Amino acid sequence: MTPFRFEHEFRAPSVAVIFEAYFDAALQAQQDLASKIRAREVIEREETADHRIVVTKVFPERQLPAVVRPLVSGPLHYVERTVWDKHADRMDLDIRPSLLGKRTQIRVAYTVAQIAPGRVLRVCEGDATVEVALIGGRVERSIIEDMAETLPRVAACTQAWLDARSGL
Repeated sequence: MTPFRFEHEFRAPSVAVIFEAYFDAALQAQQDLASKIRAREVIEREETADHRIVVTKVFPERQLPAVVRPLVSGPLHYVERTVWDKHADRMDLDIRPSLLGKRTQIRVAYTVAQIAPGRVLRVCEGDATVEVALIGGRVERSIIEDMAETLPRVAACTQAWLDARSGL
């Protein structure tokens, strides 16, 4: 298991606006372009007063890490289960890539907090686990390196969306 933590500060009027952005279909399409996602399919959606649960199957354009290509057949996709706890200002994501069957998991917790008027901080932390002898750690680091490259592009899309709506 390899842990990670990423932080992004946004100009935004409230924490609620960040969660609104996360579930906006137009923004999601822009973020998918920026992060090279070729398709996204909603498998399940449930909403209560306390939670929103969305399960999606995601098809990235990117290649599998070179170290695992010989071990995997078929195109890469992953199933992402997002649970938003509306009262805790937190989302938990369980991401299961198709590579290596059930031996790969990425767990992510997004928390969002108001840090000043018109400024919020989103913290994305979790871990990547690839249970394969000898190469698991390398694959985990490759996953996290990809996140480190992708998340700033996604954050820039989010900020542009926020700027267009908030007037800050």
